[in-house]
Amino acid sequence: MLRLSIWSAVAWITPNAVLAIQDRGRASVRGVTEVTRGKGQITRAQLRQWWPHHVVLSADKVKGLRNSTTVHDFANTLSVAPRTYWLRRDDAEFVVFCFAKPEDAETFCKRFGGERLSGTQQ
Repeated sequence: MLRLSIWSAVAWITPNAVLAIQDRGRASVRGVTEVTRGKGQITRAQLRQWWPHHVVLSADKVKGLRNSTTVHDFANTLSVAPRTYWLRRDDAEFVVFCFAKPEDAETFCKRFGGERLSGTQQ
């Protein structure tokens, strides 16, 4: 009968790989929590690069199934990004829609009473 230890089975793994595997299960390293994203998920940096025209709507205009469906269905007919993000300013919540074309952002603003974000506020 041949007995192998677990270390003989993974002897080909480098020491750095072992440390990476050990660290994978930790919630934080030295008090800093890492934020991960799924493969293919769009980041805010990509939103600013590929959809540079941002429109802010009050969260109240998007709350509820009917309102949300109306706003998102209209935005989907334009050059909207596949995701939105939230802002909170002066105890008010906002939803930010990002567009590739400036004319689409302006059309969306006029339809729902949104406000364009300048480059410094993004």
